[in-house]
Amino acid sequence: MEKYQGVKLDYYKLMPEHLHLIFVLEEAKLTLCRYIQDFKSKTTLEIKKNGFIGKRFWQPNYYEHIIRSEKALDKIRKYIEYNPDVEKPDWDELEK
Repeated sequence: MEKYQGVKLDYYKLMPEHLHLIFVLEEAKLTLCRYIQDFKSKTTLEIKKNGFIGKRFWQPNYYEHIIRSEKALDKIRKYIEYNPDVEKPDWDELEK
């Protein structure tokens, strides 16, 4: 993501069946959807170079949530790091 102006990868955690990413978009030129599309495309090409032969690696959609405060950002980072087995967080609770 370094090549994109206004976009920073803040935090990530690779899980057995999914991936958590926190992007910071400040004066970004494209929509989040476009960045995710590009990320999925580039990572798919790389894993295919390394032997992946399946039809699809990424699911076609993703879940997004706007983080509105530093306090919420800290809680969400901790959720990602320490609660890997919880599938769906209560986003409203994390924003408090």
